[in-house]
Amino acid sequence: MSQSPYIVNIVELQNVVTNVQGTNTAANIQSLQTAVENLQQMVLFDTKTIAVDVLSNFTASNSINVVANLNLSNAGLYSNSNVINFTTSSTAPSSETTSATFGSFSTLTFSTLIAGNLTIQPNLSTLTFSMFSTPTLKITSTGTLLYTSSPTYFSTGVDIAGFLYVSQSAYVKNLYQTSDQNLKTNLQSFSTTTTEVLRLEPKRFEWKSNGQSDLGFIAQEVQSVWPELVSRDPYGSLNLEYSKFIPLLLESIRELNARIEVLEKKAM
Repeated sequence: MSQSPYIVNIVELQNVVTNVQGTNTAANIQSLQTAVENLQQMVLFDTKTIAVDVLSNFTASNSINVVANLNLSNAGLYSNSNVINFTTSSTAPSSETTSATFGSFSTLTFSTLIAGNLTIQPNLSTLTFSMFSTPTLKITSTGTLLYTSSPTYFSTGVDIAGFLYVSQSAYVKNLYQTSDQNLKTNLQSFSTTTTEVLRLEPKRFEWKSNGQSDLGFIAQEVQSVWPELVSRDPYGSLNLEYSKFIPLLLESIRELNARIEVLEKKAM
């Protein structure tokens, strides 16, 4: 203990290392050198590259966040042994990928970061949607929509809030048009004459697009008689609403029937 009258009760220090000699110290230095060598192999300072087999989060409760663009350099990306592979082409724009394969996920969501279009564009191929490995819907490169499952239709139906354009034949079991009185106002009776009906001339013709033979009316001719039956589509072509011929022809039948009744009374 110190004999100084000013400093009392100072405990002498014990087990103080005063040099770097000893087997334990040498082993620690060797271990540190090995760790530095391993770190130098994993971190390539010249190219600013990290070469590791496993990338894990440091804090178990936090996810790994990528705060800048991630360039896979044409390498594959896997999740739970399922490949998520994006392959780009030197001839494709940098914003596009030439192929992408996704593994098994419960939900797969595509979205755009800002307002814009999300485009899926197969090149001379078919876009297929499958359920449980069974194709249910196909869109060909020419824009043809195919239902490939059995039965070949959706049991719940398809709702279209707009116009539906069919360039070829449409086959339906039943076709209904909205006609509820609760949806109509300003109801008025109308009359037509047989003369107006006779002004229409049915034609046989061939379609320029495919040479197919057909028969019907010419929209321009119908428009001059009953313009309500004619409309123009977004492509500028005139179209006929053939279902509206029914009330007009029915009214013509009523007029003819009235004439027949008059003639029958005169003949009596």
